This record gives sequence, structure tokens and C-alpha cells, in this order.
Amino acid sequence: MKIKKLASAVVIALSSLAANAAVTATAPVYVSGASFADVLLATFSLGVASEVSGALGFAPFVRIAPGFEIALPTVTFSSVSAYNTSLLTTTSAVMAGDHFTFSNLAAGSYNLLAAGSVPGFNFIGAQFTVSAVPEPETVAMLLAGLGLVGGFARRRSQASVA
Repeated sequence: MKIKKLASAVVIALSSLAANAAVTATAPVYVSGASFADVLLATFSLGVASEVSGALGFAPFVRIAPGFEIALPTVTFSSVSAYNTSLLTTTSAVMAGDHFTFSNLAAGSYNLLAAGSVPGFNFIGAQFTVSAVPEPETVAMLLAGLGLVGGFARRRSQASVA
């Protein structure tokens, strides 16, 4: 019985490390010409250091009327960056195909910018999540608390045996 209580306490404590991740989808942005750079897809603010990850996308077709669609050219994304409007710094994302990740972005306000190429025109957008990065002090305090709980449980079990 005591093991079940301890196990459930550990599960609850560890689940608190997972921050709430809000999914944000941007409105479509029109791009045209052979290439585009620094196209503003979204603005977002971070209260604490966070990781931002998501994917870029484009419209495969435009529906003019029911049953009448026009195919649009494929967009090739070359980069995505986050411009910190407070610190005036730009951070480039690690990209894998159309997916991107910014690790450990500092707190502040950001503009999400994309660059790439399209033969003709298309509409682009992004969908991303923001998840807080736990600070080392928080993890250390959690481990110290678990150590104290374990120490008290062991001391109590030894006292009941004697």
C-alpha cells in the first residue's frame, strides 16, 4: 500500500515537469517570385526560456468553386528564424525537411520568419508548439524532495520493524 502511494507521488511530481504546450497555427501568407526572405509568419512571446518546434506548410491547391481547383507550385523552404524584438537578435532553427526546432529560446517577444523559393505564387504558414524548458534549480529541488521523502519512508519502515 505504501509503495503505491510513493509511486503515485513520484508520477505526479514527474508529470509536473511537462509544461503546457500550446499549439499555434498561423494565418496563410501570400508569397510570390522566385525567392522570398524574412516573411513574417507569426509573433509570439515567451515568459521563460522555452523550446519552440513545429512545421512549415504551403497550399497544394486553391479551390475557386465547388469541384474546380487550381494546383499551386511547390514551395521549398530554406530557413526559418526567430527574431527577438527585445534583444534585436536572430536565432536560426535546426531544420529537418519542413520541420524546425529552436532550443532554449530566452524569454521575450519573437517574430517567426521564413525564407525559401516558389516558382510563381503560393500561400505559406506554420504550426508550432511552445514548451517551457525546466531550469536546473527546479530539477535539483525535485530530486532533493524525492530524496527526503525516500529517507523518511526508509526511516519509518526501520522504526516499525524494531
